Amino acid sequence: MAPAKAGSLSISKEAEEFLKANPTYERLAQAGVEAYARRLRRLDELTRNSALTEEDAIELGRKTRKAMHARLSKE
Repeated sequence: MAPAKAGSLSISKEAEEFLKANPTYERLAQAGVEAYARRLRRLDELTRNSALTEEDAIELGRKTRKAMHARLSKE
């Protein structure tokens, strides 16, 4: 793997060579990572003062799946 620069992600040497040889893909990959980072920052902002615990989230997911299964089973 290529050595990681400060504040960057480490990628394999093969991936690094491919991206250097194909600048369009490099720009697409960079744009994708930047969009993902923006989504994570927004999620952090939304959840910063949240009172929802991990257990609450798991229970909410269970209830949602159970309700979806019940609705789909009726069809």
